[in-house]
Amino acid sequence: MKFIVFLLVLGNLLFYAFSQGLIGPSDVGESVRITQQIKPESIRIVARGEAPPLPQPAPALEAEAPEPEEVPAEKPALTAKEAAKAAKEAAAKEAAAKEATAKKEAAAKEAAAKEAAAKEAAAAKEAAAKETAAKETAAKESAKAQASGAVCLSWEGLSQVEGDRVRRVLAGGFDEFTWRETSLENRGWWVSIPPQANRAAAEKKAAELKAIGITDYFIIQEGGQRHAISLGIFSSEKGASDHLASLQDKGVRSARVSQRPDKEGKESKPRLEVRGPAARADALRAALAQALPKNAPKRCP
Repeated sequence: MKFIVFLLVLGNLLFYAFSQGLIGPSDVGESVRITQQIKPESIRIVARGEAPPLPQPAPALEAEAPEPEEVPAEKPALTAKEAAKAAKEAAAKEAAAKEATAKKEAAAKEAAAKEAAAKEAAAAKEAAAKETAAKETAAKESAKAQASGAVCLSWEGLSQVEGDRVRRVLAGGFDEFTWRETSLENRGWWVSIPPQANRAAAEKKAAELKAIGITDYFIIQEGGQRHAISLGIFSSEKGASDHLASLQDKGVRSARVSQRPDKEGKESKPRLEVRGPAARADALRAALAQALPKNAPKRCP
């Protein structure tokens, strides 16, 4: 038993001596030690009393190069055929937009013309109703005057000067007579700009009105008032005068107020009527003959 223990101890000693290079080839142990060295380049031999060198900083790791950014690929240039097609499509779109705008403007003008025509028709209807009422009233007054022995004298188309002469005769000794001035056909009152030289001049004048904010107008296309610009028709002279004043405040200087013309463009002629006792009719006629020698009165209708 002791012999076996002795062999085991001897074997371990021999193995240890061999592994440490104490026995066997000398280069075996040295090569093993070399492979087991860690950073041999860091070893420095210094003299006695000399301070060891400071440890060198570890070399910085090389910065990783950033990955290159992806550059979007450029779109290939259009070919001549594609460019021509794109230009043609753009031109077609632009033409369609212009055509739509023109149609819209034409529709607006047409609507404005219809509205103006409707206003004129309404004014004409109202004027006709008033004319009928005036005729009925005049007929009643004439019948009443004839029944009471009165007389009625009238003139048609007197000028302002001639009308003033008649009124001066009445004021000079015929106070019992009364007078009134009416129209043969009361079609209403018209605010307008007189006829222009031609269509182009009328459109130029209309553009000037639009530039100052006036859009309610209508260019007359035919008749005696062709190329005139209608600015409104009113049933009373006061309404027409008030509208003219508002236009003048906006800068319109060429507009005027007149009685509404007929379809041929002729304005209504004013009529002056004088009523009074029949007993003094001859004396009045004699006085009027001196004031108006070329325009004798007629009996009222």
